[in-house]
Amino acid sequence: MTNNINTKLTSVTCTGTHITGKKLKVALTGNWLLDIGFTIGSSIKVVPKTEGMDFVLVDDDSSVTKEEKLIHVIQISYKERGSFPAVMTSGNFINSCGLSFGDTCVVKYSYGKIQIRKVDLAKFGFSDNEATRICSFNIAVLEYGEMQTRLSEKWLSSYGFENEAVILATADGGSITFELKDKEIEPYEELVKMVRVKKLTLIQVRSGGKGNPYIAIHNRLLTKSGFTINDIFAVKSTYGNIKLCKLDVSDMF
Repeated sequence: MTNNINTKLTSVTCTGTHITGKKLKVALTGNWLLDIGFTIGSSIKVVPKTEGMDFVLVDDDSSVTKEEKLIHVIQISYKERGSFPAVMTSGNFINSCGLSFGDTCVVKYSYGKIQIRKVDLAKFGFSDNEATRICSFNIAVLEYGEMQTRLSEKWLSSYGFENEAVILATADGGSITFELKDKEIEPYEELVKMVRVKKLTLIQVRSGGKGNPYIAIHNRLLTKSGFTINDIFAVKSTYGNIKLCKLDVSDMF
């Protein structure tokens, strides 16, 4: 599978707090836009694609077809976070790109160009009730000289993965599985012994920012599973069990 180092996730939202009567919106923000040439005020041609769109940097006097749009990079400000460049488009144009409210999209970016495509899990072989969500590793932490990442999501607690919960992690090519362990039924000392014998990984769920639980995923698990930072994956989840399935999104572009 390819390395998805230049990919992110976004979703189709709306311009207000309610769907009814509001416009669909696709918005990208952050200083990473500056790194690929999308400076504030730059002109962008928005080109509709099948279940997606492309943002392409163009000259200020560039023309567009009736199917395309011409927009500009703007600056938005947050009270606590500061100001950032942003690329936004909204309205019926998004419908014409085959996108709907709530769609999760992969964002692939390079200098001067951003491509957005809807993720259809059926095309990856998942049924409607198999994969509940799509996520990405976007946190990189250097600990003891090794790179690790975190699965940090509010929904973890809904499946029993609360702060200080003990979980068993296993990995193979393209997937990582977390299994919740009951310390009262399976004493911690016995779990540690089993992990050492079978060369498995035992992890304790921690509490991160705003009290949200997170699972630290160390370099050995990442290497064994083939995951890297910014990889896109589908999540299969039942109470006490979470499986991350890596998606190769290269064929989407």
